[in-house]
Amino acid sequence: MPEVRFLVQVTLVVLLCLLLTVPPPVTALASVHPAPPASNGSCITHERDALLSIKASLRDPNTDFSSWQGEDCCRWKGVRCSYKTGHVVKLNLRGKTGDCLEVYPYSGEISYSLVSLQQLRYLDLSCNNFYGAEIPKFIGSLPSLRYLNLSYNRFYGRIPPQIGNLSKLTYLDLKPFGPNNHQFYYLYPGDLQWLSHLSSLKHLDLSNVNLTTVVDWVHNINMLPALRKLYLQYTGLRNRVAFVGQSNLTALEVLDISGNNFNTTIAPNWFWNSTSLTSLNLKYCQFHGPIPDDIGSMTSLEQISLQRNNLMSTMIPSSFKNLCNLKILDLEQTNTSGDITELMDRLPNCPSSKMQMLDLSYNNLCGALPDWSGPLTNLTYLVLAANNLIGPIPQWIWALNDLVILELAGNRLNGIVTEDHLKGLTALRFLALDNTLLQIKISPNWIPQFKLQAIILASLQLGPAFPPWLRSQTSLQLLHISNASITEIPDWFWVAFSSAEFVDLSDNQIAGTLPATLEFMEAHTMEDIGGTTYKEEGHTNAHTQPSSPSDYDYVRRCPQLQTATTLGLASLASSREWKGIKTRGNRAALSAHHRCQTTPVTIAAPGMLMLITYPSSETRYKKDRIGSV
Repeated sequence: MPEVRFLVQVTLVVLLCLLLTVPPPVTALASVHPAPPASNGSCITHERDALLSIKASLRDPNTDFSSWQGEDCCRWKGVRCSYKTGHVVKLNLRGKTGDCLEVYPYSGEISYSLVSLQQLRYLDLSCNNFYGAEIPKFIGSLPSLRYLNLSYNRFYGRIPPQIGNLSKLTYLDLKPFGPNNHQFYYLYPGDLQWLSHLSSLKHLDLSNVNLTTVVDWVHNINMLPALRKLYLQYTGLRNRVAFVGQSNLTALEVLDISGNNFNTTIAPNWFWNSTSLTSLNLKYCQFHGPIPDDIGSMTSLEQISLQRNNLMSTMIPSSFKNLCNLKILDLEQTNTSGDITELMDRLPNCPSSKMQMLDLSYNNLCGALPDWSGPLTNLTYLVLAANNLIGPIPQWIWALNDLVILELAGNRLNGIVTEDHLKGLTALRFLALDNTLLQIKISPNWIPQFKLQAIILASLQLGPAFPPWLRSQTSLQLLHISNASITEIPDWFWVAFSSAEFVDLSDNQIAGTLPATLEFMEAHTMEDIGGTTYKEEGHTNAHTQPSSPSDYDYVRRCPQLQTATTLGLASLASSREWKGIKTRGNRAALSAHHRCQTTPVTIAAPGMLMLITYPSSETRYKKDRIGSV
């Protein structure tokens, strides 16, 4: 069950982080280099010819050249000229794919004519597909360039050190759109010496670039005194640098080195002295040991993610109290141990509480939740799943009016939950109370004000009737109410949840007849799970599927389908390369057809029913970078 939850939370977190997300490249540049107004006259002839050569070297449909007609190239889409000189100063040929993560056709190559644009300050060629090509060396022959974005292009080979000639560069993004499973890399540098020439650089993203052979990476980065944002996700970094003699990174605000296997102690480490940091992402780094007290001096921190590191059964240090700007704390699966009340007492204790997101899931926290909220009054995201918490849910949690995600599953919490508890959570989108000792007693006539996108109430006593108060939740994308003693499905179920992408009613005692048609359901697969005897209309043979005591199994589906959005909390479908879902059973439980023709099924004996549905491209959730969570 942990794996079923990850994508839904990642998806819903995007809604919470609009104020926290890193601005896209174009916006990022705009705040540093406002784009000059377009020229009122025709562009310079030889630059127009260069643009047409660039167009000829690229291939539709990835880049939109429909407006590239007429003599005045300054009016072409993606082109901007200097108002004073008429020279082309901006060229935005970003591919048309919305999030750059979709598969798209080969886009040709970068024309050498680009070097004719000597006044070019801004160049964005991201989200095209130059699959297998190398970044051309002549890219370093544009002396006026301030902004260079070559990301998501599947470039291969060595990064040309000539990029170091771009001494005015403030923004550089070379992440190659490597596979999200990070098993191999497209790009690599011979070394990073060329970085030392980019003294004006403020934003550097080398995520998914192969840096496994780079030894002095910290010292190379330390040569960039203006650097504010550094992304080195999944680059194969291994060696830790404990100290830097003289740190030049006094402006560094964002450090993301997640996904690198350092396999060493978390302290000492050079970044603990970076007091200017606002975001620190160390998840999946294989660090171990306690968080150092030094973190208390990093008072600018707003986001901390230590997910999947091993804090070795320790508690966060008491110096956390000093982090008055902290908004996001992600300690999922970090082997954090101790009493939950003590941990909450060590959270920032400041006159103005800024904490918005707290994830302490999959740890060894114990005890009862305190009856005081401390610094958590403004939470929008609270995840305490899979600990050893006991007792009732305190009233302050039900009073979190801005809460969007609430997951308390997998604890020994007890007590009764009624509509009086839930009615104040009007912003709620994700609710998971499964595998607890809670009793859900909600009036059948209650109509919630919230509009859930996911609800997980598995292994709670809800039946025999399907909870009627869920009828109004027509926006649900995930509905998981397995093992809940439900015996019948109401007629309205099929319409109310027709847009759901994952529906699990397995391990109930459902009997009866399905509707004559399921055409209005967006299901591509309907699977009868676990010892159910059923028959299809028009057939006389009954089929029996033996139940399996095993937990969920991963099942792949055909690549034509969009990424399955089995909304959840652990790492299933947490990255786009995993086209999978989870299902229960001891055989290939899902037939992965792009257009599955469902046949009406009559359940001939009480059994367990699971519906698995896949999202269309229009409703598919997107996984964006959202800071440290």
